[in-house]
Amino acid sequence: MRYELIREKMETCDALLLLGGVYPHYNDWISKEIMACKKEGDKPLIVVHKDQTLQISPVVRRYADRFVQWNKDELVAAFRDLLQ
Repeated sequence: MRYELIREKMETCDALLLLGGVYPHYNDWISKEIMACKKEGDKPLIVVHKDQTLQISPVVRRYADRFVQWNKDELVAAFRDLLQ
């Protein structure tokens, strides 16, 4: 049920923007978002690093199309590059 709700929401988006870090309490949810993004819609996944010391989960690392810093210019450039 949760996956279906996520998939429905993902249908109208162009990309998935995800804050970097390992969030054990949200691992299941994030995995479902990535599955809906990549396997269902083949949409780009942009991961934002707010802090270089944050660890990134292996699942996020595997599917990310781009890693950017917490910087608007990098975010805009990533969207432009990946959505052309």
